[in-house]
Amino acid sequence: MFEPIYMKDGLDWKKEFSALQKIKALDDPKKLTLAAQKAPNKAVREAAVRKLTDQTVLAQIAKRDAEPSVRAAAVERLTDPAALAELARTHPEWETRQAAVKKLTDQTVLACVVRNETEWRVRCAAAERLTDQGLLAETALRDPWSPVRQAALANLTDQAALAKTARKDKEWSIRKLAVEKLTDQAALLEAARKDPYPDVRAAAAMRLTDQRLIAEVAAADTHVTVRRAAIKSLTDQAALERFAKSSASQYDRSAAVEKLTSQAVLAEVAVNDPEFYVRKPAVQRLTDQAMLFETAKNCPDGVIRRMAAEKLTGVAELREIWNTDPDEEVRSAAFQRLMKR
Repeated sequence: MFEPIYMKDGLDWKKEFSALQKIKALDDPKKLTLAAQKAPNKAVREAAVRKLTDQTVLAQIAKRDAEPSVRAAAVERLTDPAALAELARTHPEWETRQAAVKKLTDQTVLACVVRNETEWRVRCAAAERLTDQGLLAETALRDPWSPVRQAALANLTDQAALAKTARKDKEWSIRKLAVEKLTDQAALLEAARKDPYPDVRAAAAMRLTDQRLIAEVAAADTHVTVRRAAIKSLTDQAALERFAKSSASQYDRSAAVEKLTSQAVLAEVAVNDPEFYVRKPAVQRLTDQAMLFETAKNCPDGVIRRMAAEKLTGVAELREIWNTDPDEEVRSAAFQRLMKR
């Protein structure tokens, strides 16, 4: 009796390629089912499975085939919710359970999986499919594995559950994710003040909306990451001026300068700040010609004077800098600007 090549065992790569081409051209459901169930070559079985639509046959293959890739192909083709649910709950191989879970939408079945499954990767897949806020909150708060809690957090919007996660999760990265979804200002302030990890406090500070509280966090925190995050969230110009002129940390002063709009304060910082990397952003933010001229004349730092001169547009001011500045580079910058007038 004639045996098709795709039903033969021990195929070398050339014969395997030929067998796969035969499967590709095959459209007889019975022959495809036979190949999917009985072909000795796993690549042939998988190729045949990918052409099947019979849900009963696909469910049987997903349960019984010895090869994970063939089972996965069968699960991919499955649309029957009952068959998928059974695989998700009962298949002995976690990869197959996970593949089935990824196609489920039934919240009851997903809840069963996320509560009872022993393999964290399957629970993670279930958490990603959850939409029920109660189940998401339960998973985010209780699952022992951080990737599962993280997956639940992605779809969690309940502010009380997010606040509880932000307070209690043992992993700082999970607390940070919760903070980044919080809008509750009281919970955010608590995280900004009390979380032991600076990245979490910084994330909380950036989501605060009360300018007074943001300034308070910026002034009180001992870690530069948190202070800079808070300062970058400030829009209150009076508070920014205080930080730009008075903070002991050059990093805080620099962060404040980057948000300042007052030309007078920027000019003052550009001339007087002891640190170049604070003076530099200050002069870069200057646009007022009178303030630029004063900076170009009065700053002790030749680099800052040059930067100011390069932004001047007035011919008289540029001539004065060209004629009087003691630094050749500053005079040259003024001259170059004059030549462009």
